[in-house]
Amino acid sequence: MMAARVLTALAAVLALAAAAPAAAEAPPYVAKGACPFECCTYGVWPVKADVEVHAEPDAGASVVARLSSGTRVRVVTGEVHVVPGLARATGKPHSSAAGLDPAQPIEILDYVGEGYSRVRQGERVSQVKFARSKRRCVESPNRRYCWAEVIREPVSTWWVRVELPGSRTGWVLMDGGLEPTDACS
Repeated sequence: MMAARVLTALAAVLALAAAAPAAAEAPPYVAKGACPFECCTYGVWPVKADVEVHAEPDAGASVVARLSSGTRVRVVTGEVHVVPGLARATGKPHSSAAGLDPAQPIEILDYVGEGYSRVRQGERVSQVKFARSKRRCVESPNRRYCWAEVIREPVSTWWVRVELPGSRTGWVLMDGGLEPTDACS
């Protein structure tokens, strides 16, 4: 009897260990066209600090131009690159999550606005009302958002495509050099 419990516990630990690398190595998600905050609008943005413009949305891509602080640049679109977070349902899911299986892990992707985030289960991508950080439900628990435990928070990188002289374009990492336009202010 004791040996059976030990074997069952060992099997459970091994199953979790086998699943952990797969979850940690979830394929990146790219939200093309994303402007990742409410009222975010592409258009002409001020350059707050000198920034490098890359050929592709990748920090390792070649630098094709530099933008100087105090100038303005036309931003035409963006991409949010996400290393997915991971969550599991612990309560009754919000009605927006009706298509999700609460018994299965939920990958947390990008924020879409108004409390909704894009999430993924297998190949299915859905927009659900969801607290995407551990802190959110500790500071302000709300059953509409706090129906899942965040095991690992997503890591996002936002890139924007800018127009350059001579009909060229390039990509800027949004790390403080450009000031996005907020249509709500």
